[in-house]
This record gives sequence, structure tokens and C-alpha cells, in this order.
Amino acid sequence: MEVSLQLRYLNNQIMVVSTGLSGEAYRLISIFQSEKIIKRSLKLHKRIEQAIQRDEEGKLNRNYRKRLKFYLKHLGEYLYSVVFKDEIEDSLNVAIGQAIRFNCDVNIRLVVSTDFLNIVPWELFYADGAFLCHVYDLYRHPFSLQPVKQQARNMDNLSVLFVGANPNSDIYIRGQIDAVCAGIPPDKKDAFNLLVTPDATVTKIASRIFAGTDILHMLAHGRYENQSKNIKSYFVVDGESGKGPNRLSSEMLQSFCRANPMKLAILGACRSDQAFDYQSVQEEVILNGDYFSTAHALIKTGIPCVVGMSHPVSKIATEMLSRRLYIGLLQQGQSIARAMRQARLELFAHNDTLLPSDWFAPVLYSRGLFYSKKGD
Repeated sequence: MEVSLQLRYLNNQIMVVSTGLSGEAYRLISIFQSEKIIKRSLKLHKRIEQAIQRDEEGKLNRNYRKRLKFYLKHLGEYLYSVVFKDEIEDSLNVAIGQAIRFNCDVNIRLVVSTDFLNIVPWELFYADGAFLCHVYDLYRHPFSLQPVKQQARNMDNLSVLFVGANPNSDIYIRGQIDAVCAGIPPDKKDAFNLLVTPDATVTKIASRIFAGTDILHMLAHGRYENQSKNIKSYFVVDGESGKGPNRLSSEMLQSFCRANPMKLAILGACRSDQAFDYQSVQEEVILNGDYFSTAHALIKTGIPCVVGMSHPVSKIATEMLSRRLYIGLLQQGQSIARAMRQARLELFAHNDTLLPSDWFAPVLYSRGLFYSKKGD
């Protein structure tokens, strides 16, 4: 059973339109509450950056972890209280009741019609002692004019292209490869194609994408810089003929994928779904600017599903995420939304040892759920 929520920024307010079994309902979140959502979201992103820095310096103590966890829950409660209200909460309750009756799951589809609203961590919706994305399949469906690439449900010849760029020798590609291999069934090992340092160059990445693949898995440093008040994001990849590191910009990767969109892109790079420098960005820049994270750019090319990282994640978390996603997708035949929910739950179960923000760092954009075979 699906509940669809359309989120649009209109006259300094967030408009929420709900469609489901109970019909259509809408509400306008007040200007004050809408501003509060944006400000609190920015505050959370800044706190996460501070926590990551503390962790790298060995200063992320138990009290700071506890405060960050409390803030996550507090923001989640607030988001739920202002979005799921009155008739909109009724539509969710009707879907839950019907799901119980027919023994099926509840999907929450967030149709984000105003791009910059993707900075809000909607995955934190919290009610009745649980985050909604831990109980239901939740994903974001951004607006795009580009038709989505349709897929056949039975994909016996599914192929995976893993790009691991590490020209500075400072990330752990082997652990990621092992995690992906653990999730690929033995009879599909031949479909796992590696393109790793020193061969992960712009030219070779383009060549492999143009040749066609079903899943693109990018592992590289994700960076961005300010250029005339605009953020330009890119991956750090290998240079041609071993000539130092090079840049694969979001625009360039977007062009490659638009020419031959795959069915799923997993961007394991830190900040692959981050469009702003959260430490310095001002609210008015966000409200008047373009949202252009790499993940958000790729979902507009016709790829049905893209997974991006809204902030940096720990090495162990990225390996755990990759392993759980591929097991769910390729071994158990789950939808990407279900596999993502299970991955988040596994990360959350290790919340005391991982970064408190690791479990909701991956963001799923979807305009047509990916299945490796006939799904549930």
C-alpha cells in the first residue's frame, strides 16, 4: 500500500499533498514552521560535520553522541508533527490498516517537487517510538522531464560496473569490493566488472558506461567547490596515463548516464548527495539557488534509482551498506526500497559503534523501483 506525499515550496510555505486509498488531502505548513524546518535541517547538517571532525580527531565522546542522537529524534518528531497532520495522517493510517488486512507493506513515496527541499532529512520522520523509514519503505521521487528507463522484471544477465578510483591511496577500495562480492550470487560473479585504480580514468569510465551496464557503483572521493556562488561537485578519479588525479564532474557523469542510463546507480562517495557547503551556506542562498548534488543530477537522466550520500560516512558503514544492498537485491530479489530499509536497520543496530548519522546518510531517489528479478 502506497502513501504519496508531494512536497512543494510555495509562497514561503511548504505545501503537502497526500494521495492514497483515503483520497486526496493537502495542507500548507506555515511560514514560521517552514522556515524552522529549513533552519533545523541546516543545523543538523552542521552538527554532523562537527561530529565527523570530532570522530577523525578521536574526540567524539559518548556525551556528544548522545546529544546528536537526541537531536535526530527531536527533529524527526517535529517533521512528523508538521507533515503528517489531520487528513494526511489519516491517509497513512488507512494505508497501514489496508496493509495489515492484505498482509503487504507500506510504501511512503516523497514526491519532492521543489529541488532544494531535498536538504531536509525526511528519512528522520519519527513517531510512536520509531523512525518511519525503519518500519516502511521510504524513498524520494524528484520531478524530472526526462523519461525514466524501464526495466524488465527478469534480469538473468544483470551486469554490475564497480568504479573504484583511489589516486591518492587514501580510501579502502578492497573492503568495498569484498562487500559487493559477498552480495553477488556465485552464478552472477562473471557479471561483476571492476574498473579500479590506476585504470579508473574519465575515458575508461565513459567507455564502460556507453557500452552499457545495469548497475553503476561509484566509489571515489566526492568533492565540491564554490564557483561564482555556485557549487561544482565532482569525483576524484585517476588521470590519463597515470598523470595524477583528475576530476569527473557531476555534469560530465550526468552526460554519460543520459546517453546510456543504467537501471541503478549507487554513489558510495561521501557527499554525493550534498549540494551545499553546510558550514558556510546561508538560508537565502538555498532558497534562491539550484540543488545540484551528483545523485540528484543522475536521477534526472532517466536512471530509475540512484543512491547518494547526504554527508560523509564511515568506512565500516559503507561496506555494511554495500553488502546488505547487494544481498537484498541480487540474492533475495527485493526492491531497492526494501533493501535500503534493511541496510538502514543494520546500520542503526550498530549505532553505538558507528557514527550516529551513518544510518540515514544514504538517500534513495527513485522514479521506478529496481528489482533484480520478480520482486515482492
